[in-house]
Amino acid sequence: MRTVRGFLVVEVVAGIVWSVLSPLVAFGYAAAWMLASVLFSSLLRTTSPPADPDDSARSVKGETA
Repeated sequence: MRTVRGFLVVEVVAGIVWSVLSPLVAFGYAAAWMLASVLFSSLLRTTSPPADPDDSARSVKGETA
């Protein structure tokens, strides 16, 4: 639910910026958030380390179980 609220807040702010300032500024605001999300997503760990050290050795050598 937290993510949905975050999207709602960003969309509302972008709509206000669009109305008050200009569409160009609103798109710049949205682009800045997209760039920030791409940069910070690189900090996320996508895979967890293997539970068994032997599994790690097999996957490095290209062997399968």
